[in-house]
Amino acid sequence: MEYPCSLLSLPIQMLAPMPAVFRLRSIGALLLSLCLAPAAHAQLGAYVGANFNRLSDIEINEGDGVFDNRTGWHAEVFLDFDIGPVGVRPGLRYMDAGQLYDDLRHDDDSNFRANVSVNMLEVPLNLRLNIGQAPAVNPYIIGGPVLRFPLTNDDELNDDLEAVGIAAGLGFGLDMNLGGIRLYPEILYTFGISRFVDDEFTIRGRTFSADEAQYLNAAMVRIGIGL
Repeated sequence: MEYPCSLLSLPIQMLAPMPAVFRLRSIGALLLSLCLAPAAHAQLGAYVGANFNRLSDIEINEGDGVFDNRTGWHAEVFLDFDIGPVGVRPGLRYMDAGQLYDDLRHDDDSNFRANVSVNMLEVPLNLRLNIGQAPAVNPYIIGGPVLRFPLTNDDELNDDLEAVGIAAGLGFGLDMNLGGIRLYPEILYTFGISRFVDDEFTIRGRTFSADEAQYLNAAMVRIGIGL
């Protein structure tokens, strides 16, 4: 089945001034329109998998902020444009990043617990380089920039998150043709380029001051299928 990529060229920066929930809905509408409009030379596919997310350690309120890995899940739809050994694979991904701030403590409140769930919509713009030619299984390297739109269940923290974040991804996968079914098992790592949150941020009514920028990195293990 073949699908277009023209809708993916919508200027993402136009969504940044919008409230977070409307940004999410707008990108969702973009995805729906993308899936419903057929065109040439594009293969529609979908991923599902687990992700292991970690905020970088920083100094907060003159103390160390050390953050552990958090496990979540993600689902993604993508378009694959095959141009010989090189392909272009833009997509749209929803990620449940888990409770990233559970390790955060406040000096003035020993009972403080963040209990903040972090979700994101991400727009990966990947290039795929085939590194083998075989009848059924072809390995490839994939990577490219990622636009991030984070949202939490804490309105105060939402105001302090970067409205549009920038990350980059790099990974390895297999293109498996099994009797007409295309499977794409992948391992992918994304690392934050822009800061995830402001130097001063508020969670559950408590304010934290960081001495340095904080970044969000994620490792993903997933399986894709051509639709």
